[in-house]
Amino acid sequence: MQFDDAWKDALRSENPQHQVILTQPTYLANSEVTQGEYEQVMAEMKSLPVETVQWNDAAEFCGRLSQNEKFKPFYHRVAETVTLVEGTSYRLPAEAEWEFACRPGTTTKFWNGDNHEDLLRTGWWYQNARAIRPHSVCELDPNPFGLYDTHGNNQEWMQDSWDQSYYLQFQEQAAIDPRGPSSSSPDSKHINRGGAFGAIPGVCRAATRFAEGPRGRQPYVGFRVSLEPCASPYRDSQRSLSWEGRAQRGEGNFATSSYHRLVLFQLPLALQ
Repeated sequence: MQFDDAWKDALRSENPQHQVILTQPTYLANSEVTQGEYEQVMAEMKSLPVETVQWNDAAEFCGRLSQNEKFKPFYHRVAETVTLVEGTSYRLPAEAEWEFACRPGTTTKFWNGDNHEDLLRTGWWYQNARAIRPHSVCELDPNPFGLYDTHGNNQEWMQDSWDQSYYLQFQEQAAIDPRGPSSSSPDSKHINRGGAFGAIPGVCRAATRFAEGPRGRQPYVGFRVSLEPCASPYRDSQRSLSWEGRAQRGEGNFATSSYHRLVLFQLPLALQ
């Protein structure tokens, strides 16, 4: 498929505008997973966001991170096949969760406005990135929820599978905790969001959606992690003290995990 055709499909898939209701809280990382974090977990740099990773790799990272921290993983990988299981820990964000976290209550193209000048302050794209690779995470302004780089820098893998017409069913009724179309095929495409360092502003909009097969690798696609609230370290006082201590000593970016500063979104919330 040519890029123009893919772009047209992506634009069509944004419609119709519809209401989404999220009833479950979630934690979402305030930044994309960095190369150093990926290397540490995957045993394979720094503060640059990891890129050129398959969806399968991103899912495996979440699974290994869960196992390292004694949680039940959401994913089981054998060779190039990833199976979703009933986990209680780290996973890729659902598309609806990601868009709510990106927008923080706004309806503009970007969380801070509609103009290209607005994007210069909050996201790396071709005009300000001036590079052939992503910038370090957390260099530009965070959104009101404390999340960085939701526009530009790297596109981010979502949990959801791709179906261009999936949201047509919600024209007359709200989508409640949508997780995308169900698919049992290991070859199903998965969505990525957010735009990238070499993209035009239109690609970096909060509504823009693309998709790629689970074994596809692009030099501008990475991911950030989500954590189920039932796995929060604050449910365990000893683990909480241990992780808080790591954060105070600067061993990682996150207050509630050894790898990430996770932002809790209290729900239910209605998105328009």
